[in-house]
Amino acid sequence: MKKIISENLFLALCIPIFLNFCINMLQNNESLFHFYIKNFHHLFSLVLACVFFYIITYEINNLLNVNSLSLSLAYFLSSFFLVEYISISFGIKIFNNINVFHYLTLLFWLIIFVSKKIKLQNLFTIIASYTGLIIYNFYNFETIRTVLNYKELNTDVENQWFQITQKIHSEGLFEAFINNIIQGQGLYISHIQSTIFKINFPLKDFEYIRVNSNIFLFFALFLFFDLQIKFKNKIILSLLYFCVVLNSDWLTYLFVDSLMLEGIVGLIFCSFLVNLEKFQNRKINLNSIIFFLFFGCLLLSKQFISLIVLLFVIYLLFVKKYLNAFSSLFIYILDKLYLKIFFENNVSFEYLDGRSVLDLIVDLITLNNLDISVVQKIIYELLKDRIVSYLFIIFVLLNLYSIILGKDTKNLFYLVLINILLIAILYISWWKNIEVQSSYRYFLNFFYVLISSIALNIDQLFKED
Repeated sequence: MKKIISENLFLALCIPIFLNFCINMLQNNESLFHFYIKNFHHLFSLVLACVFFYIITYEINNLLNVNSLSLSLAYFLSSFFLVEYISISFGIKIFNNINVFHYLTLLFWLIIFVSKKIKLQNLFTIIASYTGLIIYNFYNFETIRTVLNYKELNTDVENQWFQITQKIHSEGLFEAFINNIIQGQGLYISHIQSTIFKINFPLKDFEYIRVNSNIFLFFALFLFFDLQIKFKNKIILSLLYFCVVLNSDWLTYLFVDSLMLEGIVGLIFCSFLVNLEKFQNRKINLNSIIFFLFFGCLLLSKQFISLIVLLFVIYLLFVKKYLNAFSSLFIYILDKLYLKIFFENNVSFEYLDGRSVLDLIVDLITLNNLDISVVQKIIYELLKDRIVSYLFIIFVLLNLYSIILGKDTKNLFYLVLINILLIAILYISWWKNIEVQSSYRYFLNFFYVLISSIALNIDQLFKED
């Protein structure tokens, strides 16, 4: 009986979501799923892009012994940001308009491939797949760039995220940094959006191309198949992800069909978390240093992940004594140095609005200027989506049961709770008069962590100790 439950529990929990998705797909003819059925050129461009990114990620994974496709992808996409960001400290900004740093990073990867003695046929496959992608996108660009019946569901995209990414693409990271549209907002995720556009469509002017964001549907599979769970559960988890994200127009828009940052930052963050155990080394280790250096890029990503990453790195460094984690703080220190050099006044995280964290702590201790009633509104926002609420309840129950049994939750449970706590603290203190709808988006930053944790817990609950 126990074996039957262990083999089918995950599937049984997901069946209501699968059925709901199928019913909605029959009734909705304007979903992203139907879009690709009706638009072959977009579909083929997406397939070619997926093939190229899989091939180059696979090679990075093998040649560098990363042992993770999702982490290899994160290294590749983050490297373009890291090279250009570090170059600011040398005052190198003269060549930004002709994308020197982008091609310099590609050259670095080529040198790494050659030094690691990549097979010529594998190198040829990378070049051939990329050439095919570029040629196809070039000749079909006017069709691919056109998106019929597409709706922008959030004004932040046009007023903020598009302009930030466009500035990074056209003027370079340095100009975007010193003329940031959102003061204190990290540019790491927007830089990744610019990088994907430059790879798929190496054009002078940035445009929003649907294929470039939809590819994250495919990238999510890298993460799910990295997890140390049964192959059957990897398939179920992948189907669960597709059914949840594509079932809701808002979730589709938020994660894979716009320039919103939640989908990218959540995926990369989760990739680092599930691979963290392999790099927890108390001795100086080059692989661990590289891991934490790239992990530190998330410090320049998006609230509240940037703050949680900072707290988590400090915990690993000073409590767990993982000295290699200091390379993450290198990014943080570099950012503070840039702010001091290029700005007369200190620039804080944009959601702090220039106020001191110490003031917030004092307010919480003294219960001063707090509006606890806002918590009820936040809970209402989180419960609006019944599917996500259902998954969150399962997530909590499974993790609590794992804790009772003494199983390892891999920090995922606690980080999700910390994220919710930070959201609540900010809204009951300084954001009392601000709309609470955004709280749901901040919660969804941890969506990948949530569903990955569910799969990991189900898989390990029935393992023999």
